[in-house]
Amino acid sequence: MRWRTTIHHSRRGFTLLEALMASAILLVAVLAVTGAVTSGQQHALEAQERINGAVVADELLGQIVCGAYSALPTWHGHVQEAGTLRGSNGHLLPPSLQRLSRESAVHDETISVGPLQVRIRGRRVIAIARDDATGRVLARVERFVPEPAP
Repeated sequence: MRWRTTIHHSRRGFTLLEALMASAILLVAVLAVTGAVTSGQQHALEAQERINGAVVADELLGQIVCGAYSALPTWHGHVQEAGTLRGSNGHLLPPSLQRLSRESAVHDETISVGPLQVRIRGRRVIAIARDDATGRVLARVERFVPEPAP
């Protein structure tokens, strides 16, 4: 009598097809995460550029409105090129802001306030900051300065 030995092989490990499918799923997940990180970095950079533009424009607006009311029209059409931006103290602004340019405009205006339609004469002061490389407006700030009482 011969004894027959039956060997049952249990299946262990992955087949080539399963390994390829797992690799494809992992690749899709890695690409999705990488895309999300890249998009987040782009949004953060854009936000930082807009913040820098707002700082530069607001600083110019502060310089303008802190002066005499009668001097406001002299700021109309004022332009500061990139690399030449100075603060109200006369010092150059930080290098991270020097790639921006800024400009200002001043317009005479009369506004009506409230239900009684009180009319106030004054000047609208506008400061704009631009990315010098692209010319894109990063920030625009305005302030109405009422005419002083005589």
